[in-house]
Amino acid sequence: MMFCLERISHRVHLRSKIPGPANPIARLLVNISSQAFLVFAASPWNASGIQLQAGSCYRIAPFAREGFLQEWQDLTITCGPSGWEGKVGGLSSSALNALLRVKKLDGKKQRYFSMIGCVGKSLDHAFLIGEGVEFVPPEGGELYAFANDAGFAYSNNHGQMAVKVELLR
Repeated sequence: MMFCLERISHRVHLRSKIPGPANPIARLLVNISSQAFLVFAASPWNASGIQLQAGSCYRIAPFAREGFLQEWQDLTITCGPSGWEGKVGGLSSSALNALLRVKKLDGKKQRYFSMIGCVGKSLDHAFLIGEGVEFVPPEGGELYAFANDAGFAYSNNHGQMAVKVELLR
């Protein structure tokens, strides 16, 4: 996995899309410098409709949007895109780590309910979005995102977060 270090500033044009079923014709970020989509906590795969190109650098980050709180809930736990650490019902977040869909990325334990991105509908190219990341995909494919939860536990999740994807270079 490679992350770009160079940041290029430019004006952005924002368009939002509420994700539905996977979009067979995913949008390319070529002439449009940024686009947005929603990540629903109750969905194990949120299709962005955005086609990432291998070797291009993207800034992917949650952003404040009128009417949307940048938090989600899992039964009694509320947190932001960085995820949750603590105790609930006598269990610590680290004890729950064994149940997570994405347990480690780049050798680091991942937090419960952190925002994770993937290239394609596969965990092979998963990466932490959290509060935001600059990311160079190793291969092209549609961007997906989700709250990092146990695979069987999405039915009690609530909330959504708006995410902006900017093409940097």
